[in-house]
Amino acid sequence: RIVLLSKMSNANDLIEKFLKKNENAVFIDVYHPMLKSRQTIFSALFVDDNLHLNVQGYLLWRNIIEPYLLK
Repeated sequence: RIVLLSKMSNANDLIEKFLKKNENAVFIDVYHPMLKSRQTIFSALFVDDNLHLNVQGYLLWRNIIEPYLLK
């Protein structure tokens, strides 16, 4: 999936731009906090298949998303 990072980043940019047009929507960036650098993913956030999140990955998401849900 490392080869797809630029495509994922571009997709996130497009989604964020689209959501900015809707005052009832917000883009929550969980993508960048999951990166070590622009080209490396924190592998410690995933189970062995490197696709699905592990507990640590879901805790990261929760910490990022929860403040938006509490508003």
